[in-house]
Amino acid sequence: MDATHTTCSATTQSRLVDAVLAANPTADRAWLLCFDVAELESYLERLCRANETGPDSLCWERVADTPAVVYRSAA
Repeated sequence: MDATHTTCSATTQSRLVDAVLAANPTADRAWLLCFDVAELESYLERLCRANETGPDSLCWERVADTPAVVYRSAA
């Protein structure tokens, strides 16, 4: 992985963390930074869906590769 790709990933991760914090201000920035870009995108999508109103927002489908129970050990 080159330096440019690493910088882009870090910038994307930082922007996703900012978006998650805007949707969920009780989240901890340091904890969110433990997740990779794909995990943050998935979480942000779930937060956005949870804040929607209307009949289409009542359902959220778990992605096939996501386990039903997820945990992360404390640092």
